[in-house]
Amino acid sequence: MKRCPSCGEVKPLEGFYRLARSKDGRQGYCKPCANAKRVAWGKANPGRHKEWNRNSYMREPPGQRAERKLYSQFRLSLDDYHQMLADQGGGCAACGAPPPATRRLQVDHDHSCCDTRYTCGLCVRGLLCLNCNATLGHVRDSPDRLLRLVAYLERTGKG
Repeated sequence: MKRCPSCGEVKPLEGFYRLARSKDGRQGYCKPCANAKRVAWGKANPGRHKEWNRNSYMREPPGQRAERKLYSQFRLSLDDYHQMLADQGGGCAACGAPPPATRRLQVDHDHSCCDTRYTCGLCVRGLLCLNCNATLGHVRDSPDRLLRLVAYLERTGKG
């Protein structure tokens, strides 16, 4: 247990972010207070905040960043990603469009399995282009809603 000097609450150590160089291995402020302080600092120092974010992002080589993000968010290695892309013909799993030259296809996962930003890796469905992935998000993965949109387009003669 540890007391936060900002809010005065006593919380378990899991309520504090990790900090290897401190005696107890945790930051001094609890997570909500640390977040509030970070946001306040960013608003008070917009130029420095933007520069700090850019510099911290640029510390890793681009390929390493992409690989780390793929694994941390979706439990996919870069080799898994490339294998999935090859298995679905080198393009979007829904419309077949090839990936843009400057971006990768987005990883689609079943939101009913993992409703957070990070997935278990078992619910990954495929790789989608930005438009198809956004469309699935807008219809909340509902086939019924998507079919009603198709019917609407056919009914109005715009499809």
